[in-house]
Amino acid sequence: MIFHLKKHTKKILFVLLIFFIFSSCKQIVVKVEGIPKNTPVGADIYITGNFNLWDPGDDSYILTQNADSTYIVTLPTTFGRIEYKFTRGDWTTVEKDRCGNEQDDRYAYTFDNDTIINSIESWSDLDPLDCDSVTIVLVQLPENTPKDDEIKIAGNFNAWNPADDDRYKFKKDSLTGKMSVSIPRSFNRDGIKINYKIVRNDISRPEADKYGEDIAKRILDFEKGDTSFIKVEQWGDLSDTDENNVTIVLHKIPQSTPENNNIFLVGNFNDWDPGDIKYVFRKDKMDKYLISIPRKKYGLSFKITRGSWNTEAADKYGFKLNNLDYNYDEIDTINLDIENWLDLASGNHKNVSIIIAKVPENTPQNATLYLFGNYNKWEPGLADYAFKKNDQGLYSLTVPWKWSDLEFKITRGSILKQEVAANGQKIENRKIRRKFVDTLLVNVEKWNDLAGPNEKIINIELSKIPKNTPKLSDIYIVGGFNDWDPGDNRFKLKVNNRGKYSISMLDRWLKMGFKFTRGSWRSVEADESGDFIQNRMYKSSASKIYLQIDGWEDK
Repeated sequence: MIFHLKKHTKKILFVLLIFFIFSSCKQIVVKVEGIPKNTPVGADIYITGNFNLWDPGDDSYILTQNADSTYIVTLPTTFGRIEYKFTRGDWTTVEKDRCGNEQDDRYAYTFDNDTIINSIESWSDLDPLDCDSVTIVLVQLPENTPKDDEIKIAGNFNAWNPADDDRYKFKKDSLTGKMSVSIPRSFNRDGIKINYKIVRNDISRPEADKYGEDIAKRILDFEKGDTSFIKVEQWGDLSDTDENNVTIVLHKIPQSTPENNNIFLVGNFNDWDPGDIKYVFRKDKMDKYLISIPRKKYGLSFKITRGSWNTEAADKYGFKLNNLDYNYDEIDTINLDIENWLDLASGNHKNVSIIIAKVPENTPQNATLYLFGNYNKWEPGLADYAFKKNDQGLYSLTVPWKWSDLEFKITRGSILKQEVAANGQKIENRKIRRKFVDTLLVNVEKWNDLAGPNEKIINIELSKIPKNTPKLSDIYIVGGFNDWDPGDNRFKLKVNNRGKYSISMLDRWLKMGFKFTRGSWRSVEADESGDFIQNRMYKSSASKIYLQIDGWEDK
C-alpha cells in the first residue's frame, strides 16, 4: 500500500514539474503601443478580463511603462481564448473606440501569440481625439420629457427633418446612461456652417430655453474637438408660460401633401420667412396641426407653406391665396382647412409622373425605389421621393414641375444601390427638359450592387501589409462604387484561413478606381515613405489578384 502511494505521488510530482517547466517557457505578454494623447500624466493603466473575473482595478494587472512609452503586462499562462479590456482603474474609465463609443471585448488565443499588440483609442470619461465624426452628448433633459418620445437632432444637414432615420436619433449608452448621436465630419462639406437643434420626434417639438422661449440655432464646430456636451433646458411645446398666445389649428390638409413634409407659419411676425423652423406646426393625436404664437401689439397677417414660397397653401383651383389678416384682440384660436398646395395643385398641369416600366429580375421583392436627383440635392433615399406601386403594379412617383430641367437616377436607397447600364457601367443622368411632359416611362436595366448571372467576380488578397500596421486592424476597400466612403463596413476585408486580408468584388467596381484604408482618410494607404499615391485601377483579366500595401499615411 505504501509502495503504491509513493509511486502515485511520484507521477503527480512529475506532471507538476513538466507543467512548471512549460509554463516558465511560455509567457503571454500584452503590449500597448499607443494611448490617447489626453491620458492623464502618470495614470495607471490596467488590464481586466476573464482571467481575473473582470476586476477593472486589480493591482496585480497594472501595466508597466517602458522607456519607449509603450506599456506591457504579463498574463498568467493559459491555453485558449483570453478576453480583455483596458481601464484606468474602474469601469467609468474603460477604453472606448476612437469616437468614444462602446466597443466589443478584445480577445486573443494564447497558443497563437507570445506577445499581443494593442492600441487604446479613447477613454470613456475623456473626449475622443481622433474621430471621423463629432459626437453630441446630452447631459441634461427636462424632467417632463415624455418617455415614449424619441430624441433626435434636426439641422441643415438633414433639411431640418430627421424623419425615421436612425442616424439622427440619440441612443443611450448602456454603461454611462448618457444619450448621444454622432454626426459624420463629411457633412461639413464646402465650408457650410452646420446648424442644429434638439427635437422630440420632429422639428415641431424643439428645445427651448428655461423660460420656454425659442433659442438660436446651435452651431456644430468641427474644429473644437470630437465631442460636444449640451443641456436641453426645456421643450417649447411643453413649457409652462403665462404669455398670452394665439393658436392656429389646421383641421384638414390636402391628401397630396408629401409624407414627412413640415408645415410652416409665415407672416409679419417673422419677416415673412417661409421656412422658419421656429414656426413649424406640430401634429396632435387627432392628426390636427397646431401652432401657438405670442400676441403682438400689431395685427396678425400670415400664410401657410411647406418651407418655400412655391409650396404655399392655395385655393381649391390651385391659385394663390391672399394674406390671412386678423386682429389679435378679437381671437384666441384660428381654425383653418388647407385645400391645395401651389406646387401640387390638381388641374393646373404642374406635376410630372415618372413610371418605372421595367426593373431587373433580381430586384429584391420588397425593395423601395427612390428618385435621386437635382430635385432633392442628390440625396439617394429620401422618403418624400419614394416610388409607390400603382394599380398596374408599376413603380410610380409624381413630383412638382418646377419649369426647369430635372436630372435624376433611380436608386434603392443609397448611391451603392443606384441603377447602372446593362453592361454594369454608370449611366448619364436621366433628364426631363424644359419642354413640359406630364408622364415619363423609364426602364431600369441593372443595379450597381447586384451581380448579374454572367458578371465577373474578382477575389483580392493582400499578400503584404506594412509591418507597422496595428494588430487586429480593420482594412477597407474604397472607391467610386461606394462614393469613396473610407470606413464602409460593407467593404471591410476579412481574414481568410491563411491569415491574409481578402475580399471579393465585381470587376466593374474595381474599374472605377479604388484604394485601401484602415477606416478613415487619415489612415489611407501610402507609399513606403508614407506619402500620397494615386488611385489603383484594375486592368488584369485574372479572377484572383494579389496586392500589397507599402505604407500608411498616418504611420
